[in-house]
Amino acid sequence: MLAHELWHVSFGHVLVGGVFGVRDELRVRRLTARMLISVVDYVLAERVFEGNKWRMAVELDVTLQVLEDFQGLLVNGGVCVES
Repeated sequence: MLAHELWHVSFGHVLVGGVFGVRDELRVRRLTARMLISVVDYVLAERVFEGNKWRMAVELDVTLQVLEDFQGLLVNGGVCVES
């Protein structure tokens, strides 16, 4: 997803062996989820589609991974560690 890759570029992350560091990747995944999904839209989609992840992701126009990352933020109190 382009938004995800743009976060890597904005932070100056460097590929090592074809992958980003675990910490950098987690940070970017969380930021991407926060940027692409609003809490209001998420709650509405969850109610309408009764928690069906695939249908929710389609409705929110995100990948399943982004949806699951967003759900992880909700479970963890919505806090995205910036460091």
